[in-house]
Amino acid sequence: MSRSPSDNTPESDDTFDLLSQLLDEAGVSAAEGNAIARRADAASAPMSFAQELLWLLDRATPGMTAYNLPIARRLRGPLDINALQRALDMVAARHEALRTRLSDASGEARQLVDAPKPVVMHREDVSKLPAELRASALARIVRDRARTPFDLVAEPCFRATLIAAAPDDHVLVIETHHIAVDGWSLGIINKELADAY
Repeated sequence: MSRSPSDNTPESDDTFDLLSQLLDEAGVSAAEGNAIARRADAASAPMSFAQELLWLLDRATPGMTAYNLPIARRLRGPLDINALQRALDMVAARHEALRTRLSDASGEARQLVDAPKPVVMHREDVSKLPAELRASALARIVRDRARTPFDLVAEPCFRATLIAAAPDDHVLVIETHHIAVDGWSLGIINKELADAY
């Protein structure tokens, strides 16, 4: 384990020593470079307890959208749609959770990670509407996308919709499901998407 030079406070030294002791007692080496072995790419993985609960709720109440986690971002100025598509693809390729479907076909709740592939970016255009109708049409589309249930068996927990309000004014709606992400994760996805774009 490594510490930064600013961590040389007595509290952090004590914490580090305690952590090292606990790892030693558990038979885990705290040496640099010690890493968790990567799961075989083709292998499915069991769901966590929290995922199983959300999975059971989803199975018991088809069409439920209470656990959808949408974010909408206004994009003003010239938009390079190809660069946006590449950014979405990069983020999805980087995070297996965004490419994961769920199954209980074998009698056990499992996560199935799809290979990276282009993210389907749905497109909507309200730019041809009269100006006084655009805002309400935009809000309706964002609301409808947020209320579109995920089919956790057939699709990953990551979708995107791009709405054109004008040639230099767009809204990007990223739709995720809480079975794969949480509020903290959304911030990371948002930052990585901006960096990749």
